[in-house]
Amino acid sequence: MMPLPSSLSPVIISEVPLIIFLLKNSDFNQDCFFSVKGSKIVGFNSGGYVGRSPDDDTYTFNELYLRLPLYITFRKSISSKFNVNIGFGPYFAYGIGGKTKQTLHNSVFSDGSTEKKWDTFENGAYDEARDWLRGETLNPFDFGAGVKVDCGYNKFIWGIGLEAGIIDVMNKKESRDLHYRNENISVSAVYRF
Repeated sequence: MMPLPSSLSPVIISEVPLIIFLLKNSDFNQDCFFSVKGSKIVGFNSGGYVGRSPDDDTYTFNELYLRLPLYITFRKSISSKFNVNIGFGPYFAYGIGGKTKQTLHNSVFSDGSTEKKWDTFENGAYDEARDWLRGETLNPFDFGAGVKVDCGYNKFIWGIGLEAGIIDVMNKKESRDLHYRNENISVSAVYRF
């Protein structure tokens, strides 16, 4: 056996078989998904209004995305019928629809209503009484990172995943206090034909 050079660490040599194993049992997974996300936030923008209590308004965001996760997936076969896949990587998403609703609990808008709705990825709601554009909207582009674990048995696959947005998708740039990042936990069950 050849002696190791003094500049070569034994730790690096011990990792080489692991890297080769991971490369042999890995895959680049890219699937396009239609994804529905949303949230309900009490007191989201209450600091921007004079004379309102912090919990007077509730925002409900409903978001429809086309989502493209670019995951590196490592698979391990436990038996001939059972395997485990672990994947991680970035995701890209683009908002294609959805509605946002603002509800007031203890006050009314200038038109006497307590609720306003507008498109989530558009310009907001136009307030005719004040002749200005109001309402919080989201940028359609989203980028983040995710991880997933899938377990397969015969033709069944069960999975769980977690995604966290890296960029702030809030469209209101003049207010530094308003931030919105998508976070998503998904559970899946698949039958392969």
